[in-house]
Amino acid sequence: MKVFNHKETEFIMINIPEILVANGTGAFLVIFLLLYRIRIAQTNQFDEKAYNFMLIVTFIATINETLSFIIDARPGFIFHILQYISNTISSASSGIIGYCWCLFVEYHIHRNFKRIKKKSRILAVPLIIATILIFINLLGTGIIFDISKENVYTRGPMNFILYIFVFVYYIESIYTVQKAKNDSILVE
Repeated sequence: MKVFNHKETEFIMINIPEILVANGTGAFLVIFLLLYRIRIAQTNQFDEKAYNFMLIVTFIATINETLSFIIDARPGFIFHILQYISNTISSASSGIIGYCWCLFVEYHIHRNFKRIKKKSRILAVPLIIATILIFINLLGTGIIFDISKENVYTRGPMNFILYIFVFVYYIESIYTVQKAKNDSILVE
C-alpha cells in the first residue's frame, strides 16, 4: 500500500484550485442538465428516472470528491471520520452509475420490464461485491482505501477491482447497443 509523503501531500494541496475548477465545472454541467430535464416534458419512464438518478449521483460525487481532496491530511478526529465517509461515497459512486447506465441502455433500447428485471439481477452481482468490499473496508482492513493517523488517503490493494467492475458495466452497455444494432433494432 502506498503512503503519501509530505512532498506528495503538498502536491495535492497545490492542485486544489484545479480540482475545484474541474469538479465545479462538472457540478455546474450536471445541475444544468437536471434543470433542463425538469423544464422539458418528461414521460416519467424508467429510462428517464435512471438518467436523472445518474445525474444526481454524479453531482453528489463531484461535490464529495472535492470535499475529500480539501480535507485530505487535515488533523483531527472529525476530519478522519469525514475522510472515511467521503471516500466511501467516492468508492461506491462509479459502480452505481455504471449499473444504472446499463439499465438505462437496456430499457432505452428494448422498453421491456421483463428484460430489465432479469438483467438487473445479473448486473447487480458486481455492485453487490463492490458494496461488500467497501463495507469490509470500513472495518479498518484498508483493502479499498485507508486513512492514516495523519488523515492521509491511500488506495488499498483491492481498489482496482472497483475499476474493473465499472469497465465491465461499460463494456456490457456497448455490447447491448451493438447486439441491438446487429438485430436491426433502432438505437437512438
